Amino acid sequence: MSYSHILYEFDLITYLLFKNNAIWIFMDVSKNNTDLINKIEKVSELRKSISLELRTIANKTNISTSILKSIESLKFDKLPPYPMKESFINQYFNEVENRDDQE
Repeated sequence: MSYSHILYEFDLITYLLFKNNAIWIFMDVSKNNTDLINKIEKVSELRKSISLELRTIANKTNISTSILKSIESLKFDKLPPYPMKESFINQYFNEVENRDDQE
């Protein structure tokens, strides 16, 4: 049975697939995903502009600073496998964007 390939785009990087009556949500975490790369670069610049330290994000999210550095430097091969990789990236985005809203 084949996938009904990319039915909906929820945001820049999350897609919905159906297979065998199940719903699979995944993030295209690769160097080919220019939307993801652009968002990481934008959020990284935002983090620096509001003087938010990676250590602060690490303490809040329980994600190590080395993982956060790998996200910002686009070293996706250094991140843990699915689904933690996607979760860590989303938590990083949320923490920076929420902190900016509070400023």
